[in-house]
Amino acid sequence: MAQSLITNIIWDLGGTLFTPDLKHVNQQPNSSYGLLTYVYGGYKQPNHANTIDTQIKAIEILNRLGKQQPGAELIRLPNGQPAPQVVVDWLAGTISNEEALKGALEHYYQTIKEDADFIPDGEKHIVKSMLYALFSPETLIECMQVVKPMAQLLAECAQNNNYTLYVLSNWDKPSFELLYKSFQGQNIFKYFKKENILISSMVGLIKPQKKIYEYFIEHYSIDPKQSVFIDNQVENIQAAQAHGIASLLFKPNGTQELREQLKALGVI
Repeated sequence: MAQSLITNIIWDLGGTLFTPDLKHVNQQPNSSYGLLTYVYGGYKQPNHANTIDTQIKAIEILNRLGKQQPGAELIRLPNGQPAPQVVVDWLAGTISNEEALKGALEHYYQTIKEDADFIPDGEKHIVKSMLYALFSPETLIECMQVVKPMAQLLAECAQNNNYTLYVLSNWDKPSFELLYKSFQGQNIFKYFKKENILISSMVGLIKPQKKIYEYFIEHYSIDPKQSVFIDNQVENIQAAQAHGIASLLFKPNGTQELREQLKALGVI
Protein backbone atom coordinates (compact mmCIF):
# COMPACT_ATOMS: atom_id res chain seq x y z
CA MET A 1 0.00 0.00 0.00
CA ALA A 2 1.30 3.43 -0.95
CA GLN A 3 2.05 5.91 1.83
CA SER A 4 -1.04 8.02 2.36
CA LEU A 5 -1.14 11.70 3.22
CA ILE A 6 -4.76 11.24 4.29
CA THR A 7 -5.51 11.40 8.02
CA ASN A 8 -9.24 12.21 7.92
CA ILE A 9 -12.01 10.22 6.19
CA ILE A 10 -15.37 12.01 6.03
CA TRP A 11 -18.47 9.92 5.31
CA ASP A 12 -21.95 10.81 4.12
CA LEU A 13 -24.82 8.69 5.49
CA GLY A 14 -27.97 8.59 3.33
CA GLY A 15 -27.36 6.90 -0.01
CA THR A 16 -23.83 5.99 1.07
CA LEU A 17 -23.85 3.99 4.31
CA PHE A 18 -27.65 3.76 4.58
CA THR A 19 -30.34 3.37 1.93
CA PRO A 20 -34.10 2.75 1.90
CA ASP A 21 -35.04 -0.93 1.95
CA LEU A 22 -37.08 -1.25 -1.24
CA LYS A 23 -38.47 -4.65 -0.28
CA HIS A 24 -39.89 -3.21 2.93
CA VAL A 25 -41.14 -0.07 1.16
CA ASN A 26 -42.91 -2.06 -1.53
CA GLN A 27 -44.73 -4.18 1.07
CA GLN A 28 -46.51 -1.12 2.48
CA PRO A 29 -50.17 -0.54 1.52
CA ASN A 30 -50.55 1.66 -1.57
CA SER A 31 -46.79 2.38 -1.59
CA SER A 32 -47.37 5.01 1.10
CA TYR A 33 -43.63 5.01 1.85
CA GLY A 34 -42.72 5.61 -1.80
CA LEU A 35 -41.74 9.26 -1.35
CA LEU A 36 -38.95 8.16 0.99
CA THR A 37 -37.20 6.33 -1.84
CA TYR A 38 -37.75 9.33 -4.12
CA VAL A 39 -36.24 11.78 -1.62
CA TYR A 40 -33.62 9.64 0.13
CA GLY A 41 -32.72 6.96 -2.38
CA GLY A 42 -32.41 8.90 -5.61
CA TYR A 43 -34.49 6.35 -7.47
CA LYS A 44 -38.11 5.43 -8.15
CA GLN A 45 -39.82 2.29 -6.93
CA PRO A 46 -39.43 -0.59 -9.40
CA ASN A 47 -42.59 -2.52 -8.50
CA HIS A 48 -45.16 0.26 -8.33
CA ALA A 49 -44.94 2.15 -11.60
CA ASN A 50 -48.44 3.55 -11.09
CA THR A 51 -47.21 5.53 -8.07
CA ILE A 52 -44.45 7.44 -9.88
CA ASP A 53 -46.85 10.22 -10.84
CA THR A 54 -48.20 10.17 -7.31
CA GLN A 55 -44.71 10.77 -5.91
CA ILE A 56 -44.20 13.66 -8.34
CA LYS A 57 -47.52 15.17 -7.28
CA ALA A 58 -46.52 14.91 -3.63
CA ILE A 59 -43.29 16.75 -4.44
CA GLU A 60 -45.28 19.40 -6.32
CA ILE A 61 -47.42 19.98 -3.23
CA LEU A 62 -44.21 20.54 -1.25
CA ASN A 63 -43.02 22.94 -3.98
CA ARG A 64 -46.23 24.91 -3.58
CA LEU A 65 -45.10 25.64 -0.05
CA GLY A 66 -42.19 27.47 -1.67
CA LYS A 67 -39.33 26.81 -4.06
CA GLN A 68 -35.70 27.70 -3.45
CA GLN A 69 -34.81 31.29 -4.28
CA PRO A 70 -33.14 31.88 -7.68
CA GLY A 71 -29.43 32.57 -7.32
CA ALA A 72 -29.15 30.74 -4.01
CA GLU A 73 -26.90 27.70 -3.56
CA LEU A 74 -29.20 25.08 -5.05
CA ILE A 75 -29.94 22.08 -2.84
CA ARG A 76 -30.93 18.98 -4.79
CA LEU A 77 -32.54 15.69 -3.89
CA PRO A 78 -30.37 12.61 -4.53
CA ASN A 79 -32.23 12.07 -7.82
CA GLY A 80 -31.03 15.49 -9.03
CA GLN A 81 -34.34 17.34 -8.67
CA PRO A 82 -34.23 20.68 -6.79
CA ALA A 83 -35.45 20.11 -3.26
CA PRO A 84 -38.58 21.98 -2.16
CA GLN A 85 -37.70 24.79 0.25
CA VAL A 86 -39.60 23.06 3.06
CA VAL A 87 -37.31 20.03 2.71
CA VAL A 88 -34.24 22.28 2.79
CA ASP A 89 -35.48 24.05 5.93
CA TRP A 90 -36.41 20.74 7.56
CA LEU A 91 -33.01 19.14 6.90
CA ALA A 92 -31.26 22.31 8.08
CA GLY A 93 -33.24 22.13 11.32
CA THR A 94 -34.81 25.58 10.92
CA ILE A 95 -38.29 24.02 11.03
CA SER A 96 -39.45 20.92 12.89
CA ASN A 97 -40.93 17.73 11.49
CA GLU A 98 -44.29 18.83 12.86
CA GLU A 99 -44.08 22.26 11.21
CA ALA A 100 -43.04 20.73 7.89
CA LEU A 101 -45.91 18.23 7.98
CA LYS A 102 -48.44 20.89 8.99
CA GLY A 103 -47.45 23.10 6.06
CA ALA A 104 -47.50 20.16 3.65
CA LEU A 105 -50.98 19.05 4.73
CA GLU A 106 -52.35 22.59 4.55
CA HIS A 107 -51.21 22.84 0.93
CA TYR A 108 -52.49 19.34 0.22
CA TYR A 109 -56.01 20.29 1.34
CA GLN A 110 -55.78 23.65 -0.43
CA THR A 111 -54.68 21.93 -3.64
CA ILE A 112 -57.46 19.38 -3.76
CA LYS A 113 -59.96 22.13 -2.94
CA GLU A 114 -58.80 24.53 -5.66
CA ASP A 115 -57.74 21.97 -8.27
CA ALA A 116 -59.82 18.85 -7.84
CA ASP A 117 -58.35 17.20 -10.94
CA PHE A 118 -54.69 17.62 -9.92
CA ILE A 119 -54.83 14.40 -7.92
CA PRO A 120 -57.33 11.70 -8.99
CA ASP A 121 -59.70 10.63 -6.23
CA GLY A 122 -58.12 7.19 -6.08
CA GLU A 123 -54.68 8.67 -5.39
CA LYS A 124 -55.54 11.37 -2.85
CA HIS A 125 -55.11 9.11 0.18
CA ILE A 126 -51.78 7.84 -1.22
CA VAL A 127 -50.36 11.36 -1.60
CA LYS A 128 -51.51 12.23 1.92
CA SER A 129 -49.92 9.06 3.32
CA MET A 130 -46.68 9.85 1.50
CA LEU A 131 -46.51 13.28 3.14
CA TYR A 132 -47.11 11.79 6.57
CA ALA A 133 -44.42 9.15 6.00
CA LEU A 134 -41.82 11.61 4.74
CA PHE A 135 -41.87 13.71 7.90
CA SER A 136 -42.23 10.78 10.32
CA PRO A 137 -38.90 9.89 11.98
CA GLU A 138 -40.18 6.46 12.99
CA THR A 139 -41.24 5.63 9.44
CA LEU A 140 -37.94 6.76 7.97
CA ILE A 141 -35.83 4.67 10.34
CA GLU A 142 -38.11 1.67 9.86
CA CYS A 143 -37.29 1.81 6.14
CA MET A 144 -33.54 2.31 6.42
CA GLN A 145 -31.00 -0.45 5.95
CA VAL A 146 -27.22 -0.55 6.00
CA VAL A 147 -25.39 -0.71 2.68
CA LYS A 148 -23.45 -3.85 3.65
CA PRO A 149 -20.50 -3.59 1.21
CA MET A 150 -19.96 0.01 2.32
CA ALA A 151 -20.16 -1.02 5.97
CA GLN A 152 -17.39 -3.54 5.28
CA LEU A 153 -15.30 -0.84 3.62
CA LEU A 154 -15.88 1.47 6.58
CA ALA A 155 -14.76 -1.28 8.94
CA GLU A 156 -11.53 -1.69 6.97
CA CYS A 157 -10.82 2.03 7.21
CA ALA A 158 -11.56 1.98 10.94
CA GLN A 159 -8.95 -0.73 11.52
CA ASN A 160 -6.20 1.77 10.71
CA ASN A 161 -5.59 3.98 13.74
CA ASN A 162 -3.90 6.56 11.54
CA TYR A 163 -7.30 7.81 10.39
CA THR A 164 -9.93 9.87 12.15
CA LEU A 165 -13.40 9.05 10.87
CA TYR A 166 -16.06 11.77 10.56
CA VAL A 167 -19.66 12.05 9.40
CA LEU A 168 -20.99 15.01 7.42
CA SER A 169 -24.58 14.40 6.38
CA ASN A 170 -27.91 16.10 5.71
CA TRP A 171 -30.44 14.73 8.20
CA ASP A 172 -33.23 16.04 10.41
CA LYS A 173 -32.47 15.81 14.12
CA PRO A 174 -35.32 13.56 15.37
CA SER A 175 -34.75 10.98 12.63
CA PHE A 176 -31.01 10.98 13.15
CA GLU A 177 -31.37 10.47 16.90
CA LEU A 178 -33.54 7.41 16.22
CA LEU A 179 -31.12 6.14 13.59
CA TYR A 180 -28.16 6.56 15.95
CA LYS A 181 -29.85 4.39 18.61
CA SER A 182 -31.25 1.81 16.20
CA PHE A 183 -29.79 -1.65 15.60
CA GLN A 184 -28.79 -0.81 12.03
CA GLY A 185 -27.39 2.50 13.21
CA GLN A 186 -25.12 0.92 15.79
CA ASN A 187 -23.63 -1.29 13.08
CA ILE A 188 -22.30 1.93 11.52
CA PHE A 189 -21.87 4.45 14.33
CA LYS A 190 -19.69 2.14 16.42
CA TYR A 191 -16.87 3.24 14.13
CA PHE A 192 -17.33 6.96 14.87
CA LYS A 193 -16.86 9.04 17.98
CA LYS A 194 -20.14 10.86 18.55
CA GLU A 195 -18.37 14.23 18.69
CA ASN A 196 -17.07 13.57 15.15
CA ILE A 197 -20.57 13.38 13.68
CA LEU A 198 -21.91 16.58 12.11
CA ILE A 199 -25.53 16.55 10.94
CA SER A 200 -27.01 19.44 8.96
CA SER A 201 -29.82 20.06 11.44
CA MET A 202 -27.28 20.49 14.26
CA VAL A 203 -25.81 23.62 12.70
CA GLY A 204 -28.60 25.10 10.57
CA LEU A 205 -26.59 24.49 7.40
CA ILE A 206 -26.89 21.93 4.63
CA LYS A 207 -24.70 20.43 1.94
CA PRO A 208 -23.64 21.67 -0.57
CA GLN A 209 -23.71 25.14 1.00
CA LYS A 210 -20.20 26.55 1.31
CA LYS A 211 -20.72 27.50 4.93
CA ILE A 212 -21.22 23.94 6.14
CA TYR A 213 -17.83 22.90 4.74
CA GLU A 214 -16.20 25.99 6.21
CA TYR A 215 -17.83 25.23 9.55
CA PHE A 216 -16.73 21.58 9.41
CA ILE A 217 -13.11 22.46 8.62
CA GLU A 218 -12.91 25.08 11.36
CA HIS A 219 -14.86 23.13 13.98
CA TYR A 220 -12.66 20.04 13.69
CA SER A 221 -9.46 21.93 12.83
CA ILE A 222 -8.78 19.59 9.95
CA ASP A 223 -6.37 20.12 7.09
CA PRO A 224 -8.37 19.76 3.85
CA LYS A 225 -5.28 18.46 2.06
CA GLN A 226 -5.14 15.55 4.51
CA SER A 227 -8.82 14.68 4.14
CA VAL A 228 -11.02 12.64 1.82
CA PHE A 229 -14.80 12.97 1.58
CA ILE A 230 -17.18 10.24 0.38
CA ASP A 231 -20.69 11.20 -0.79
CA ASN A 232 -23.31 10.05 -3.30
CA GLN A 233 -24.22 13.46 -4.76
CA VAL A 234 -22.11 15.24 -7.36
CA GLU A 235 -22.82 18.74 -6.07
CA ASN A 236 -21.70 17.79 -2.55
CA ILE A 237 -18.49 16.34 -3.96
CA GLN A 238 -17.83 19.47 -6.01
CA ALA A 239 -18.39 21.73 -3.00
CA ALA A 240 -15.93 19.73 -0.89
CA GLN A 241 -13.36 19.82 -3.69
CA ALA A 242 -13.74 23.59 -3.87
CA HIS A 243 -12.55 23.64 -0.25
CA GLY A 244 -9.48 21.57 -1.07
CA ILE A 245 -10.83 18.23 0.15
CA ALA A 246 -10.18 15.18 -2.03
CA SER A 247 -13.64 13.78 -2.73
CA LEU A 248 -14.97 10.49 -4.07
CA LEU A 249 -18.41 9.95 -5.57
CA PHE A 250 -20.15 6.78 -4.41
CA LYS A 251 -22.44 5.36 -7.06
CA PRO A 252 -25.12 2.69 -6.49
CA ASN A 253 -23.40 -0.72 -6.34
CA GLY A 254 -20.11 1.13 -6.68
CA THR A 255 -18.29 -0.08 -3.58
CA GLN A 256 -15.54 -1.85 -5.55
CA GLU A 257 -14.87 1.27 -7.63
CA LEU A 258 -14.69 3.33 -4.44
CA ARG A 259 -12.33 0.78 -2.92
CA GLU A 260 -9.97 1.13 -5.89
CA GLN A 261 -10.08 4.92 -5.58
CA LEU A 262 -9.20 4.70 -1.88
CA LYS A 263 -6.35 2.33 -2.75
CA ALA A 264 -5.06 4.86 -5.27
CA LEU A 265 -4.98 7.45 -2.48
CA GLY A 266 -3.12 5.00 -0.25
CA VAL A 267 -5.94 4.86 2.27
CA ILE A 268 -6.44 1.08 2.18
